[in-house]
Amino acid sequence: MVMGADDRSVVRIVEGVSGHVTMETDLTIRFDYGVTIPWVSRMDSKTTTAVAGPHLLCIRTTVPLHGEDLHSVANFTVTRGDRVPFVMSYSPSQLRIPRVIDADIALEETEKAWMEWAALCRFKGKWRNQTMRSLLTLKS
Repeated sequence: MVMGADDRSVVRIVEGVSGHVTMETDLTIRFDYGVTIPWVSRMDSKTTTAVAGPHLLCIRTTVPLHGEDLHSVANFTVTRGDRVPFVMSYSPSQLRIPRVIDADIALEETEKAWMEWAALCRFKGKWRNQTMRSLLTLKS
């Protein structure tokens, strides 16, 4: 999750480490605890939006998503060195779609923010790793 006061985004990056791997993504968007099925639209080759009442979800990826049985799906292949970003951002539907986020920059900035926050913990005892994991879980 992207760190920032106004960011409501989740960033995922699929990275090819070696060889080639065929991937499949299947996104089922529902609001109101699964009750409301949104209207899904393709804005451009990289941007898909889902709107339901006061909710707007924006999905940006280089993978060509398409609709299938009320899901947004895609098949793609990742080879060594490939980086395929998926950025999902939320906004109230009466506002403009959320700003474009560079997935790599967001990852770098978020990792930096978490490292700085974790460095504030001065505990050095036997259970430091478990304590840090608990603090990170509670913080998020």
